Amino acid sequence: MISHIVIKDIDNKLPASLSPAVHKLLRRTLKYQGLMITDDLQMGAITQYAKLHHTNADVLALKAGNDMLLGGNYQTGIPAIKRAIKHGSISQKQINNSVRRILKLKEKLGILK
Repeated sequence: MISHIVIKDIDNKLPASLSPAVHKLLRRTLKYQGLMITDDLQMGAITQYAKLHHTNADVLALKAGNDMLLGGNYQTGIPAIKRAIKHGSISQKQINNSVRRILKLKEKLGILK
């Protein structure tokens, strides 16, 4: 789970959950291949950040590199994510990679047969 803390030495502007730099560090430098899940995206600091920057926290979280989102606003988040994919700001390849990681974990846990 990626928390909303700011790690100034990595990204002094974005919380870890919304920071591409943090996700790149985990994936590329540390070679982490598991799921990345956000902390609750409805927490005040995140909703305020998204509102201040006229953006959607769910889209920011996916753009950063999270595979799964916790507690986003689904009524606005899903349409915003669909638009981001349609306009290319979130790639279909990224979505496919996230789905593979989710399915791989489900298979490992015996949820898929």
